[in-house]
Amino acid sequence: MKQMHLFLSFFFLALVISCSKDDETINEPLELEQELNNLPIAPENISHTIIALNWEAVKADNNAKVTYDIYLEGVKIKEGNEDTDFTLTGLESDTDYTGEIIANSSSEKSKSKTSKVRLDKIPFSAKTKKYKNANAPEPSDFLIEVTNITLVSATLQWEAATITDNSEIRYDVYLEGDKVSENSTSTRFLLPLLNSNTEYTGEIIAISSNEKTKNIGFSFKTKESNNLSTEPSDFTVDIEFVRDDFARALWKRPNFDNDAEILYDVYLGDEKVLENNTDARQLLNIQLRDLKPNTSYSGKVVAKNTTTTTTKTGHFSFITPETITLSDFTMSIDDITSNSARINWTSSVASDNSEVSYKLLGIIASDSSTEIFFKANDLRPSTRYVITIQATAGNVYQVNQFIQKEFTTAASPVDNPNISFPLSHVGGGVIEWVPPIAPDGQGFIYNVYEGLELKEANLPGTTNMLNNIVPVDEFGQFTFESYGNYDIEVEAVFSDGSIAIEKLNFRIDPPPPYPVENLSVENITGTTATINWLPSYTPNGGTIYYNVYLDGNPVTNMYTYFETSYTFENLTPNTFYNVTVEALSDGGSSDPVDISFSTL
Repeated sequence: MKQMHLFLSFFFLALVISCSKDDETINEPLELEQELNNLPIAPENISHTIIALNWEAVKADNNAKVTYDIYLEGVKIKEGNEDTDFTLTGLESDTDYTGEIIANSSSEKSKSKTSKVRLDKIPFSAKTKKYKNANAPEPSDFLIEVTNITLVSATLQWEAATITDNSEIRYDVYLEGDKVSENSTSTRFLLPLLNSNTEYTGEIIAISSNEKTKNIGFSFKTKESNNLSTEPSDFTVDIEFVRDDFARALWKRPNFDNDAEILYDVYLGDEKVLENNTDARQLLNIQLRDLKPNTSYSGKVVAKNTTTTTTKTGHFSFITPETITLSDFTMSIDDITSNSARINWTSSVASDNSEVSYKLLGIIASDSSTEIFFKANDLRPSTRYVITIQATAGNVYQVNQFIQKEFTTAASPVDNPNISFPLSHVGGGVIEWVPPIAPDGQGFIYNVYEGLELKEANLPGTTNMLNNIVPVDEFGQFTFESYGNYDIEVEAVFSDGSIAIEKLNFRIDPPPPYPVENLSVENITGTTATINWLPSYTPNGGTIYYNVYLDGNPVTNMYTYFETSYTFENLTPNTFYNVTVEALSDGGSSDPVDISFSTL
């Protein structure tokens, strides 16, 4: 983010805290001996719709915490800003703006009351840029979706904006007034290292090459921690995924005065369940297993600075819920024909009285539903089917119970071994075949199976009885769009009651993942550096791993590294390094992405 420096001169403010009946009062300073000057903003920090503010920190008595309220044209647009910078977005071009930044600190008046003391008022003024072509089109509106919200992160996904003059569009992302991504062509962005149970707002700005912009806002709330601890902590430990026998403790890397290695000890009660863990990531977790249901637990995470031998402690506590059980249920199958059957089952009851839903798994599958029956159609004649029903319930967490039963459909038509129509795999998932000659010269149909599953039924067949020659352009065809190994069977069913079957086996390989985006280097010292990148993905949603190379040498093990950052250690000062990152999946590896840096 481009920043602007405030050139302010001021004297120490005398503060008087008065009593109030309210829980929070605001006391004005007795004297304001500061000369209030307009905030000088350099032109490079102003665009057509944005003004980036940056000011010097204001100090309070006893080093009390200072926050800032930001006003634009007399309207408060941000309260309690903890940083000394903020970006004004969504402004009009070629427009004068004025505002002020008010510094506040809070002091404790009693155990139940606090006083909010106004320390200083910092005015500013600026004018946004004028468009070279005011009539140029703007990017279109676009929808933003916030997904994968956890205690400490969320993912932004949005539709690509369009523009009538086909200008290139890039995106800046702002969160709580801070620019967190700049000049990106991706329509996906991960927001990491957030606080739990916290409301967040932000904007995504689509910027076209003709200088026009479109601002779209978003808001979300991170998940609430299950941590019940009231003990004072140096850093926060969140508890999530609490079940009757399991929970996960999650915390951010605490800050020490140096960059030394941090070791972690984790205690559950008086038992040390992890000792001297050296994980260098910014976000860490441990799985707490073999817990007892309906039991209170407390513990702590102790972070140890290996250089200064100082420690910081994060406390946590939680209560495991009661074990949820599902009663037994039974299944019956009736109305069995050559291509259908009705599946019925009795109801199961959950011990916590939550609603029970059911779904069929396997070759015969269904969506989740509270119904206790299912009509299976388009089955194969004379075929054995195994039916699996999953019952699911639970208000606090989910439990499952399964039952299985098998049956065989009625007999199929008579197989006619004298008729054949060889199949060919043309490419991708396309299957072609030359139509067979029907024994009675009549029309017929095709049924197409993948394994035991009927994919298409009653596809119309064609035939040509002229000298028993079929024109080469009269092909049957069927297309599969997914990936994996295929056992394909095409069944021609003739009007005289006979059938002809042809089979084909082939494999469709998944595509490789896309290259990583926004590869960057930060926190460079003489011996360390950290790289970050956005997660890659594949069209088929496969699992993504990453390979990291330093000067061509791998520093991660293939198909084992999932993180989207990596910290290099033991580097040589004042040395140039080249880093390569590639994404891996079952479909192979992506194109590599390179970045270079020099140690200090």
